[in-house]
Amino acid sequence: MIQRPTYREFPPSAALAGVVGCYWSISSDAALREAVPCRVMPDGCLDFVWTIGDSVRRGIVVGAMTRATVVQLESRVDVMGVRFRPGAAGVLLGLPLCEITDQAIALGDLWSRDGARIDADLAEAPSIAARVSLLDRFLSVRLRGVSARDRLVARAIDAVQSSRGLLSVDGLAASTGLGGRQLERLFAVGVGIGPKAFCRVARFRNAISILTHRPSVGWTTLACDAGYFDQSHLIREFKQFAGVAPGEYRRELHDVGFVQYDPPSAR
Repeated sequence: MIQRPTYREFPPSAALAGVVGCYWSISSDAALREAVPCRVMPDGCLDFVWTIGDSVRRGIVVGAMTRATVVQLESRVDVMGVRFRPGAAGVLLGLPLCEITDQAIALGDLWSRDGARIDADLAEAPSIAARVSLLDRFLSVRLRGVSARDRLVARAIDAVQSSRGLLSVDGLAASTGLGGRQLERLFAVGVGIGPKAFCRVARFRNAISILTHRPSVGWTTLACDAGYFDQSHLIREFKQFAGVAPGEYRRELHDVGFVQYDPPSAR
């Protein structure tokens, strides 16, 4: 049996609930006997990530993703992260998020002194709970005097997520009262990917949720329930975003049992 690390999520304080989706950790009690692949899927979010060992490597900012990446977890795993709500991190970073789509950059490159300080403080934190408290305080200070995420972006994102990605861009424009060009501009700046791509990612995440909670579901049923035209459409989208076909992803779930994180239960 493959030795697996443990993934956990922790809620932010009430003051940050509109900006931070969760704090998260991946850890193992001892060194892994063999490497465990972690397929990190696109979800429309931006994350801060620290790999912690004898010392903390510099924190990195991982922009919104348009394709999956596979990370090999090896030795003793100790990773800490912050996952921001879609459309929320731009107010904190102060830059258009399209500039870091599909990229990972050092937090210190954006917040030189503050980035170095949070790296050092995390190195001294005695527990995961202490890290969560530290990050919550740190982000609360950084957000003082910063306005909340753009109301129009938030409304558009909520509409997409409520539909589980089944809104077209025209439908999104109609439901929010925003024009197509305005939506493109708002999503590029506030999310990092366009509204059409965000809808596709949301639909893909719903397909993952269905497959995770109903692992024996047939491909035609999965395609129908997730809102794809047909099985071929489902497979093309899976290969685009996950880098593998649905069948291979299902085998990963069975063989590895740990792929990024467990999505919310599907309907």
